Amino acid sequence: MKEIITQTRKMGTGASQTLILVLMVIVLLLMGSTFYYVAINEGYDAHYRNLAADQQLLTQRLAKAAQGVTTSGSASLALLKESRTRFERNLSLLEKGDDATGLPPTPASAEPEFQTVKTHWLRVRENIDLVLSGAHDFQALRDLATQIQDQTIPETIRQTEDLLTVLVEKNPPSTVLNLAGRQRVLAQRISDRIGRVLLVGGAGANRAVNEFARDLTLFVRVVDGLQKGDELLQVKPIQDPEARDKLTQLAKQTQALKDQIDRFLEKKDLLFKVQSATTQIVEQSELLMTDCTKLLNAYGRLGETRFVSRLTG
Repeated sequence: MKEIITQTRKMGTGASQTLILVLMVIVLLLMGSTFYYVAINEGYDAHYRNLAADQQLLTQRLAKAAQGVTTSGSASLALLKESRTRFERNLSLLEKGDDATGLPPTPASAEPEFQTVKTHWLRVRENIDLVLSGAHDFQALRDLATQIQDQTIPETIRQTEDLLTVLVEKNPPSTVLNLAGRQRVLAQRISDRIGRVLLVGGAGANRAVNEFARDLTLFVRVVDGLQKGDELLQVKPIQDPEARDKLTQLAKQTQALKDQIDRFLEKKDLLFKVQSATTQIVEQSELLMTDCTKLLNAYGRLGETRFVSRLTG
């Protein structure tokens, strides 16, 4: 009887040890699975945060590029385009996930912040697309304005001064001298106001356009009046052959100036649209930066929403 009891105890002890061993294996497997799950998700969380942090950087670059469009031209346009492409790529990865790395789409707990970023980005992208679509014509306007300021107007002023020099020698009526002398001031004002149109934008640019258009109209009228006479300007046609020769040259130069400015004015609406779009990009980028920061913070809290993460500390 004692032998049976002893044998039974031994069997019970062996079974207990086996059960304990099995339980230990199960616990180890669960712990391994848990740590693997946590490690995988922490990797995903880090990927989310890296993408959101990159979005923050890109919003700064977008604002910088937009500010430079009206001054540095092609370099800022290239930066604007490259930043738009990267922002779109990151946004797509956050929305749809990444098959290459196994990254899932943005979790539900961060979805509200993601949707806010996406909504505001669509507004920013609309203005970026407008700037990029008008980039060629905008650059052509910049080049034309530079030509007017650096070449056409200085030549116009030079010929105006040549005419004035001849007129002074001929002792014409004071009205003629005053009108001819005022032409130099008008030409310089046209040049200055074209520069304001390119740099200022908004209502200031529109006002500058109206001002230099009026100056040009008066400049052309004075040249025409000196050639043909103008009762309202109280001037008679210049008769002196040498002065008329200088005046004929100035008239041709004035026509060239008018043609260039007319081409500039034909595209002014596009110019204003691009300037307005760049201003809005700068303003909207500040809001987008705030949204990206909130999204980054939401990704930083993802670990708090997982039961396993809380259990493992």
